[in-house]
Amino acid sequence: MPQFTRVSIKMSPTLKKEAMALAEELGITLSAYINASIKNFVRTKTISFSLTREPEKSEKDAKRDVVTTTPVPPVPTPPPRAHLTKEQLDYINLLVRGY
Repeated sequence: MPQFTRVSIKMSPTLKKEAMALAEELGITLSAYINASIKNFVRTKTISFSLTREPEKSEKDAKRDVVTTTPVPPVPTPPPRAHLTKEQLDYINLLVRGY
C-alpha cells in the first residue's frame, strides 16, 4: 500500500474556492490536480505555466475606444492614366528601347 505525506501550502481562501470549483467542474479533486502537476514537474524537470494578465476594465475600454474611434485613412485613388497617341508611345519606345 503506497504511503502518502501531507503537504501544506498557503493560498487565499478565494483562490482555493475557485480552484476547487474548477477542479470539480473538470471531474477531479484539487489534490489530484496538484499531485499530477508535481509528478509532471519531477518527470520533466521543467515548470510550465503561462502568465497572462486579464486587462483591467479601463484598458479594455481604451482598446475598444481606439478600435471604434480611430479613423481609417482613405484608400488613395490611383493617378489617371495618361492618354498618349500612337506617335507618342512610339517615341517613348524609341527612347527607352532604342528602336
